[in-house]
Amino acid sequence: WDRLAPLLAELFPTEAPTGRLVSELLPLSLPLGLGEGARALLKADSDLPICGSVKARGGIYEVCCRAEEVAMQRGLLATDDDYRKLASAPLRDILCEEEVMVGSTGNLGLSVGLAAAGLGMKATVHMSSDAKEWKKDLLRSRGVAVQEHSGQYSEAVKEARSQARATARCHFVDDEESKMLFLG
Repeated sequence: WDRLAPLLAELFPTEAPTGRLVSELLPLSLPLGLGEGARALLKADSDLPICGSVKARGGIYEVCCRAEEVAMQRGLLATDDDYRKLASAPLRDILCEEEVMVGSTGNLGLSVGLAAAGLGMKATVHMSSDAKEWKKDLLRSRGVAVQEHSGQYSEAVKEARSQARATARCHFVDDEESKMLFLG
């Protein structure tokens, strides 16, 4: 995350001016039964910067890792470089040829779509048609393609996975299998 913070601050100066995706800890007044002085805290990940989503870290991290992988494969980025390079014109010219695809009810799609759009990558989010309109509208306003499915969430994921396999230079963010998503 330290290597990505300057990049995120550059890509999202309003939403994440420090580039850090930090959630506030809120005190809860719950009887814990753990003795005097014990307290409970709620990690308010629903208020995370960039997309206000509980899945912000994972989706953003996976997309940034994909951009990093593409840049390194082309010899345009090294691990000791300033990662703001990923926002430079030469790298954006390369990243715009890449696509990221995900099936989502909304939260993962927001983080993946907004991160990909910020880096200049194509992004397609497959969602059920009953997903929140404001999420679909926000994605579309940032240039993310939203494909709506009338069926269940699982159908959207299945279709996204299938389309990603059939699309050249497309990375599928798999919320069941992705290590980078979980590391984020």
